[in-house]
Amino acid sequence: MAKISLGKRYNSLSASEQKQFDEAFEQKLKSSYIDKLLSYTNQEINIKDASKPQPNRYWLNSELISEGKPYEFVYKFYDAKERGWLIYDIDIIGVSIIQTYRSQFADLLDNADFATLIAKLNQTTLPNQGDK
Repeated sequence: MAKISLGKRYNSLSASEQKQFDEAFEQKLKSSYIDKLLSYTNQEINIKDASKPQPNRYWLNSELISEGKPYEFVYKFYDAKERGWLIYDIDIIGVSIIQTYRSQFADLLDNADFATLIAKLNQTTLPNQGDK
């Protein structure tokens, strides 16, 4: 997910910078996801169905029911062979988390350096992330 979220810029990083970014992104994603889950009370999550849009892709179609209203989301997995099926994106109400991060990172890196990106990831939220 980290590599996809940074796009082509990921390959221009040194191995050390890639490791630093991977770790910061993982912590950011976990923290954000856990914070969101903890804010829910009395909601219901239903796994609706699964699909396999490609041989190496698997999508788990789900919905969150909150105050009687359904909110669709899709966990997207890829077959990492010896590592098994790994998640590469979550699509919430038609919005890709990875595409959202990619857009934010691109905007930030157009105006700042890698160190600034890492500093932002280590903060509690990225600009506009609280709105997603």
